[in-house]
Amino acid sequence: MNDHQLPKAFLDFTEKLIIWGDSAVIKAWEEFRIHSWKDNDQATALEGFVKFERFIKALRKDLGNDNKNLKDGDLLRLFINDFDAVTASIPARPQQADDTNWIPQ
Repeated sequence: MNDHQLPKAFLDFTEKLIIWGDSAVIKAWEEFRIHSWKDNDQATALEGFVKFERFIKALRKDLGNDNKNLKDGDLLRLFINDFDAVTASIPARPQQADDTNWIPQ
């Protein structure tokens, strides 16, 4: 998928999600979509990926899958090979109310 196809794919997915998605899935998708990716630092990127993981977990739950044995970061490790090394190198950052505990503090 190239840069021109990605916005169309997101739009198509969003339209289908509005019709078929559970409210928790829609909210998690919204949080991921409105995340500001403009800061060019690892902490901001990690926050975006955390929101993506929350979306995937909400989607799994909506489909009837159990997330109880999945720890925070488990799904991200499937996409980010050096996840643990990257998160260990992120400097401390104030925690927000919706942050998970495993984001480096």
